Amino acid sequence: MDHPYIPMDNNGSERTLRNSALGRKNYYGSGTLWSARFTAIMLSIFETLELWGINQLQWLSEYLQACALEGGNPPHEIAPFLPWHRKQTEEPKKVYCGRAFSKSDIECIKTIVNEDTSSNRTTISRIVCEYLDWYTSNGRRKERSMRLALLKMEKDGYISLPPAESARQAVQLPITHTTQTAPQEDIFLPPEALSHLSIRIAETKQDKSLWNEYIDRYHYMGYKTIPGNYLKYFICAGDDLLCLMGFGPAAWRIAPRDEFIGWSDKARQENLHLLINNNRFLILPWIFSKNLASKILSLTSKRIADDWEQRYNYRPVLLETFVDKDRFPGTCYKAANWRFVGVTKGRGKKDRFHNITLPQKNIFVYPITKNFEKLLC
Repeated sequence: MDHPYIPMDNNGSERTLRNSALGRKNYYGSGTLWSARFTAIMLSIFETLELWGINQLQWLSEYLQACALEGGNPPHEIAPFLPWHRKQTEEPKKVYCGRAFSKSDIECIKTIVNEDTSSNRTTISRIVCEYLDWYTSNGRRKERSMRLALLKMEKDGYISLPPAESARQAVQLPITHTTQTAPQEDIFLPPEALSHLSIRIAETKQDKSLWNEYIDRYHYMGYKTIPGNYLKYFICAGDDLLCLMGFGPAAWRIAPRDEFIGWSDKARQENLHLLINNNRFLILPWIFSKNLASKILSLTSKRIADDWEQRYNYRPVLLETFVDKDRFPGTCYKAANWRFVGVTKGRGKKDRFHNITLPQKNIFVYPITKNFEKLLC
């Protein structure tokens, strides 16, 4: 009862059992011996496909189509449906929004788009997420990422989406700077002389708006909406706000970091969510306290895994950050025992022509868990 991370209900267990319970009552029935055998066979097939990393719905759809072409009989050539054969003949994949889509995935999406011309893009994104089993680590459909992926597929000529219902594009509105974030009196005290340091997560809508305003007003990169899981922190000394920090999704592919971890491409795709990125770190400009930054980094590094697990139901094992080498030496990260692993190439994720247009940044990582290599690789 006193443990903060044990839920007060068993809803998680109930949700896990829900599909099996509904299936027993609705899909196959359980009143005859043949239906029980049929259920066992189908579940064995689906579990085998799961072990081989093959989408069960897609496989079943292709198999039933082949049966239809044979006049309701099993397909004459069974090899294309065997998991080991499919893996050996697996076609090259296209990567969109961090997910690899095979040729058959794209054909499946085409079928979904063409099946019901009345469906809008949001509905199509939801159905494709369910069909291709694309979910976040806490069980939510990755609909936003799928919508972006579908737009890129259409741009590349692979699919043709229905017209957008509205021509309005999502534009981040400018943030108004209010008196809430006005500069305060300078503070020159060292960390040990400050009131007890406290760390608070921005939970409410008002807290998050205030955090956004501070970052937009005082951080050199400003505020940008970042999709995916995110935690925003306020760090205070008594009633005085000293610092703001933000943690979000890790970079998709960074060579020095990936070499440091030593994982394969497949392991990176499967376990990237176990890395989180410290993409905003702002000591307010009227705070002059030597060694405060490294102390705050140490405090947040110790609690971020617990906070993240409580919010998103999984525990990260490694932190990363990028420090503009022309602006900052990264001294506070070094003092807080973060490891320097290399320098970025100065290319953004949308740079297809290998033009170095962005500032190069030093890459630092911080293992939250001692055996992080084993967990990631």
